[in-house]
Amino acid sequence: MKPVSFRLLPVPPFRLDYTAWALRRRPDNLIDRWEEGQYGRVFNIDGSACYVSVLQSGGPEAPELEVSVRSGRVSAPVLKRMKMLLTRMLGLDVEVSGFYALAR
Repeated sequence: MKPVSFRLLPVPPFRLDYTAWALRRRPDNLIDRWEEGQYGRVFNIDGSACYVSVLQSGGPEAPELEVSVRSGRVSAPVLKRMKMLLTRMLGLDVEVSGFYALAR
């Protein structure tokens, strides 16, 4: 299986480590992984298991996510759905600067 890669641009500020930590604390996310700065998870997309790994490049103020998808079937519709799932799950379109300011 050759991985298919793409980039996602979260709304800054964004920290993948904080987001992965929050996701992994949920009891229904038993298959989430966080290793060496990389978040990984298995998804079932249209009956096909897809392993997705996400790595952040750039800091919180200029974040870029490098996504790699491994699956037996990686089609354009699967990638479109994967991008939508990751955007929702990781909150990539949510502006959180107010929260970070409050946390400081």
